[in-house]
Amino acid sequence: MLIDFEVSGVPQPQGSTRAFVTKSGKAVTTSANKALKPWRQDFAMMAQIAMREAGAEVTNEAVHLKLMFYFQRPKSLKRSVVHKTTRPDCDKLARSVFDSLTGICYRDDSQVVSLEAYKRFGERAYTRVIVEEAK
Repeated sequence: MLIDFEVSGVPQPQGSTRAFVTKSGKAVTTSANKALKPWRQDFAMMAQIAMREAGAEVTNEAVHLKLMFYFQRPKSLKRSVVHKTTRPDCDKLARSVFDSLTGICYRDDSQVVSLEAYKRFGERAYTRVIVEEAK
């Protein structure tokens, strides 16, 4: 299996979750990042389209992910600066992708056995994803 797709928009990290009990006694968990849910929905939709176009199905095999997170370059930043060394953390960005692709590209994110992830500046904010069978 090999799919390669892009998702427009500022990459969102999988932040910490908060748990609390409502007045009715119901336990609720919520993400600290309000923008995460809509971004993950867009991400899942684009992954489904890429899977359909590639004629691929959800795999039970080990997978390798290549993730390239692009952030819009601030006007004040020199052109020679390529890598984004500020928040969000690369591992939290990857975690949000892992969860977004579960059930679409692979059955469980434990099937991701190798990963390449990059944070860079670009002309626009987007994420490029390549999913392939692990070797």
